Amino acid sequence: MVAVAPAASETPCEQEEIATPTVAVVAQQAPLSPEERRLRIQQHLSKVKENQLRRCWMAWMVHRVMENSTTLTSLDFTGHDCSRIAEKLVGALGSNTHLTKLSLGCSNLVGEEPIIYRGDLSTVARGLGHALSVNRKLEVLELQCNSFEPSDLEAIFSGLTGNRALRELRCSDQFCEEQADRSVFVAAHTALQSNRTLQKLGMDLTERHYRDQILKALIRNTDQATRMDRNRKLSEEKLQALKLQREEMRPRRASEHGGA
Repeated sequence: MVAVAPAASETPCEQEEIATPTVAVVAQQAPLSPEERRLRIQQHLSKVKENQLRRCWMAWMVHRVMENSTTLTSLDFTGHDCSRIAEKLVGALGSNTHLTKLSLGCSNLVGEEPIIYRGDLSTVARGLGHALSVNRKLEVLELQCNSFEPSDLEAIFSGLTGNRALRELRCSDQFCEEQADRSVFVAAHTALQSNRTLQKLGMDLTERHYRDQILKALIRNTDQATRMDRNRKLSEEKLQALKLQREEMRPRRASEHGGA
């Protein structure tokens, strides 16, 4: 129950008249029976146990990322509070070579939160930017609905300049007073001038000029990826056909040598 302070113009008698019914309502509430009290205690303990299990699971998943587990290729922390594990997760992301998708939407990440990254004092945003610059496996990163200021997004986009793996980045709807502005669009456009892998960018591009430039770069990367996939498939088909041809030639050569 939230108590509301009375207006300054009210007399003490009026204040008492306002407060009296609230007290009466509280007094009328029946005490809990032993069975109801037991059920509430069980519900509380169940929630505590659930939270403890969730934290243990998240810590174990981050440990697997740090150990570069070969079987961990996708990790979804959407809707979970990642503020306690952000430092270890960001530190492990740069050296991981198996994780291809990381979902951190609505995970209470703060871009300006100070962390220790590779022995130096940094922030979550700058750490993510550096991790992206050296990571060669992560293809999808979801950061929407967190607390990344425009300067934090700039730090993340700076890491895309040297990235050669990320295909999709989602960073819209940040819970900040300032949303992505011109400086962020400039950083994204600058990164895409050298980046050839990013194909999808989840962000509200409010400036027409940079929206056109960024979309052109994303389309260029998508077309390039399509051509590379097509050439890869053709090469695989040719290689398979060559193997079949060699297998068919083996019995003929064996029979020719046997007849000779």
